[in-house]
Amino acid sequence: MMNTWEDFVSDLTKIELLCTIKDEAIKEWGLDMPKSLIFSKFGKGIVEKLDDLSPNERDYVFGAIENGMQAKNEQLKTLVATSLLESLYMRASSDDMLWDRICKQLGKQSKQYLLDWCTWSQ
Repeated sequence: MMNTWEDFVSDLTKIELLCTIKDEAIKEWGLDMPKSLIFSKFGKGIVEKLDDLSPNERDYVFGAIENGMQAKNEQLKTLVATSLLESLYMRASSDDMLWDRICKQLGKQSKQYLLDWCTWSQ
């Protein structure tokens, strides 16, 4: 079970593509970058590289996101919701077919958060 944002990043970066995203962010911003930035980059990267992930990798990534949304750690949940999921949505929502594919991968709490956020932000 993930307890911290560091656990989440460690779990997510078991997928090579996401490890590369993290490494590029560190190269650009340094190790002391805002946590929200790396989570936002994960969201954008997942959308941009969705087709480069195998079905098993996609299941793993979206499972990790859902686990992050179910974590007891409020900081982790906030980072997953407001940085990763919102950035994922902003990058994908303009393409209905892509967004539909991503929606099918999202877990219950992730979908509900985005539904609530979209309703609130309109």
